[in-house]
Amino acid sequence: MGSGLAAGGMFFVILGMVFFFPTMLTDDAGATSSMRVAVLMVVSLFVIVTLKAGWGARSLNELNIQQNWAWVLAAAFGGKAFQSFAEKKGDESETSRDTSKTLQLPQ
Repeated sequence: MGSGLAAGGMFFVILGMVFFFPTMLTDDAGATSSMRVAVLMVVSLFVIVTLKAGWGARSLNELNIQQNWAWVLAAAFGGKAFQSFAEKKGDESETSRDTSKTLQLPQ
């Protein structure tokens, strides 16, 4: 009972952080980033599952979490890093295209 209550409380803390700091989920253009929302959901789920599993543990030996969660977190963070890299590469190519469009041709 206590572990579920603690995990639920942590969920509301994370949800409150999103409402208190709404820019946490927006990108540079000010729009809500779906990738940031997905990463927040995955990390929140991991935090809640870990809190629920570890609330009643008396030592670290009793804290048993499936090792597959490390792969889920690695995929989420790796996806975020790849997306950030792809966006920066896209911005560089758009900048080079934009400068070619603004050149004035002699008349």
